[in-house]
Amino acid sequence: MFFLEKIGRKILSNIMNGQGLTLIEKKQYNYAQTEFARAIKMNPNNVDAHFNLGKVLSEQNLEKEAIAEFDKVIELNPKYADAYRWRSVSKLELDDIEGALADCLKASAIKPSSDIESTLGGIYVKAGKFEDAEKTLLKAIESNPKNSAAYANLGRCYLEQDKGKEAYEAFQNAVKLNTKSDYLYSLFAEAAEKIGELKEAADLYTRAGFLDQQNAEYRCAVARVSEAADDIEGAVLAYQEAVKLDPECLPALKCLCEHAFELGDKDKAISYLQRLTDAHKDSWQADYCNALSAIFNGDNNAAFDLLKKALTTGKAEIAKEIEKGKLASFSRLDELKAMLN
Repeated sequence: MFFLEKIGRKILSNIMNGQGLTLIEKKQYNYAQTEFARAIKMNPNNVDAHFNLGKVLSEQNLEKEAIAEFDKVIELNPKYADAYRWRSVSKLELDDIEGALADCLKASAIKPSSDIESTLGGIYVKAGKFEDAEKTLLKAIESNPKNSAAYANLGRCYLEQDKGKEAYEAFQNAVKLNTKSDYLYSLFAEAAEKIGELKEAADLYTRAGFLDQQNAEYRCAVARVSEAADDIEGAVLAYQEAVKLDPECLPALKCLCEHAFELGDKDKAISYLQRLTDAHKDSWQADYCNALSAIFNGDNNAAFDLLKKALTTGKAEIAKEIEKGKLASFSRLDELKAMLN
């Protein structure tokens, strides 16, 4: 009777584990977590349930809890290669690069695969070991030419080395294989931006924003590259979208305030300035925009004091504003330039 009960508990545990996997596919991570926990309670030695619970915890950025589950998997089955791989990912998220590298090398030694080599290559990128990263990722791609993550990590490897053309080509291959990752499109956009393809970069950041419609940073990225391409109207529209998603979005409030002053729309400029100052009163952007307000009102001495204050935290950024001609009408501009040297 006890034997039959034990078999029954194992069967029920496996069923619950399967239900958890179905919930993961639907991205219902909380419910999946509950199912895996039930499966483990029914059979504490269900190694797959422990592994899947670790994965779902990692998906929710609960890395320490995930590591505890992967530890249990490895205790139950020291040859479970994917447990080492996933534990390496969690360790990497916690900035334990050496621990992540050791785990992924162990996974590769147990059961080499394109996925494991891709993860290993990504760890090498984070560790700054670019030669090892490139070699490992090319090996992953040779093993599985349809491994989008390997191409993505290869692109990151090249980006870190300022190899824009190579990064662009790697990300181009990655998005052909995975059209549903906003993060991947944002990296592709970064590579396009690096090689001067600003219109394409804006389009790619727009695509990323379409895939993650609550992400204000993608709208700011569209605005930044649009501005660099002299598409001021496109930049303003993108920044306006950004503040709709995040009313305290710092780069958007700063640029919208600046643009309103340039157009002479004092009421709109002051509205943005108030929001900027309320949310980010200690930022260089707040001091800079308050200086623009002072210049607009003819108080150049107050503007100079505000810009001098802004230099304490935003010297490089103020220099860029001057290079773009943003303070060309400021009467004490030469004095400000002298402070940059």
